[in-house]
Amino acid sequence: MDRSSGCHIEFAGVKLDLRSTGTVVWSATKTLLLSDLHLGKEYAFQRSSIPIPSGSTRKTLARWSQELILHKVDRCIVLGDLIHSRIAHSDALQGDFDAFWEKHSNVEFLLVLGNHDTYSRKWIERWSWGWIGEEWRESGFCFVHDPFERQNDTGGSERASSNFDREPARLGGHWHPLVKLRDNGEKLKCFFEHQRSFVLPSFGELTFGRGISREPGDRVWGICGAEVVEIPASMTAPQS
Repeated sequence: MDRSSGCHIEFAGVKLDLRSTGTVVWSATKTLLLSDLHLGKEYAFQRSSIPIPSGSTRKTLARWSQELILHKVDRCIVLGDLIHSRIAHSDALQGDFDAFWEKHSNVEFLLVLGNHDTYSRKWIERWSWGWIGEEWRESGFCFVHDPFERQNDTGGSERASSNFDREPARLGGHWHPLVKLRDNGEKLKCFFEHQRSFVLPSFGELTFGRGISREPGDRVWGICGAEVVEIPASMTAPQS
């Protein structure tokens, strides 16, 4: 039984459902959004002689599968860092992903490449993705891995400024955001809106996070167990 709940918000004029699992449901297009799965991370650590037990990848895939089934979506957009690294490639990971892919053959999958996917693209392309690339634009949105970074005219990258109101609103991940509560110092995974950029929390089991630096006008929604709750600025501790 699913005991998670969501929080309905409007971002850039579009209604979104923030889930306590760390995903976003875009109901109008029957689309599930998630980011930073880091599949195969335990295999990469094990190959580097770091004693991490197996199982995190299967747990991540099981949770992903549950979200697809629960929300009955037609499409899923992965906002980067699907695979942890090149040394994560293994027969075990391929077998687990084969089973996942076959189970959800009715879903169209789109992949925005993240920095951890850099050397895994050819390996990823063995599955039949609907699209793979650096950014996906649709309905006034630009889906990217790092929503705070954009390409400049010379082909390089730069930090996105506050003067890009004419550009599409940006959704992504990358930052694994955490919000620190003022009263007890607890850190929660969170969704983070800054100007016209929106960041999802990391979805993977074996992922860590970093505290956000909040500015006036930013909005933050913390994941509190099975609920998503907006955290006012007065309840947020300074980032240390």
